[in-house]
Amino acid sequence: MKTKKRWFIKIELVTLLCIIAAYLVIRIKPDFAKAHYNLGYAYDQLGRHAEPVKAYKETIIRIKPDLAKVTESDLKNVDKMLIRQQQSKLLREQDERTNSLQQWLHNEKQNIEKWFADAKQHIPEQRQKIENWYQNNLANLKQWKNAGLESLDVANRGATARFIQNQNNTISYTDVESVTNGYISPYGYLSANTSSFGIRRTFVRGDPANQLRRETACIGDTRIAIVNTFEEESRNLANQKARYLNSISEDSLLCEKTRALQEAERYVESASKVASSKKCDIITATEDRLAGGPGVVIGAISSSGKKCFCMIDGAIYRQGDTVNGFKINKISAREVIFEKDGKTFVKGLQ
Repeated sequence: MKTKKRWFIKIELVTLLCIIAAYLVIRIKPDFAKAHYNLGYAYDQLGRHAEPVKAYKETIIRIKPDLAKVTESDLKNVDKMLIRQQQSKLLREQDERTNSLQQWLHNEKQNIEKWFADAKQHIPEQRQKIENWYQNNLANLKQWKNAGLESLDVANRGATARFIQNQNNTISYTDVESVTNGYISPYGYLSANTSSFGIRRTFVRGDPANQLRRETACIGDTRIAIVNTFEEESRNLANQKARYLNSISEDSLLCEKTRALQEAERYVESASKVASSKKCDIITATEDRLAGGPGVVIGAISSSGKKCFCMIDGAIYRQGDTVNGFKINKISAREVIFEKDGKTFVKGLQ
């Protein structure tokens, strides 16, 4: 009977110890792997020693600082691992960008070659279109010139008719009964009289000859202007036709093809350099962050009076702003001073 009672007491004691162990494990929050190991060690101690409760407490007291130390170290390692993972992701993005640029260049070269082949095939058709365009515009220009000259001929005949009409209506005679051998001069109507009165000058009111001279002079100037304009526009039209024909020649298309290929290659080269520079900045920022710094690269610094700005990863920051948990204390002409937990970090302009 006593033996059964002793076993019952031992079972109660073991149950109580398990409850206490669970409570202590929850309080100190160890990692599960090590907690499992140390619980096994504690149970082993319970079996060996005469005072199992005291042995278990001593074991917990001994392993508790080790658990705390391991947790702090693990957190640091996790932070470093996350930083390295972020670095790998950013570097991989830059490599993907470089690869996409090379693929774009390959596709662009194919498109340029296809354009060149199509353009060369359509040269005869384009030449015919240019010739048709030239002939149509030249015909319109000739029609304009002929219409202008015809209107000037009409104006010239009208001016002559008006002169004759005015001449007939405005002649007056002075001391002359008859006029013979008369003629028209720029100064009026003159007559040579062979009668006994001698030679007389007859004045014509309104001077129609001078009026005719002015009108015909204006008509002549306009005629010259129309002819000169026609010749100038014809030359311009011919030069434009020559430029169009030259632009679609095979040599011209080849030059344009070469220029397009060179521009595409320069663009890819420039963008690849930017990606390579970005990779260097990522590596520099990562190493700085692992060393406890803000982990940033200063891209540019600008000052306008008392206001200073700096550019970090394409974003603009001012004094007092926070980057990655670091406060910007000061921005000078060549460097930016960060602060965190009483420590200062100076980052120079790259």
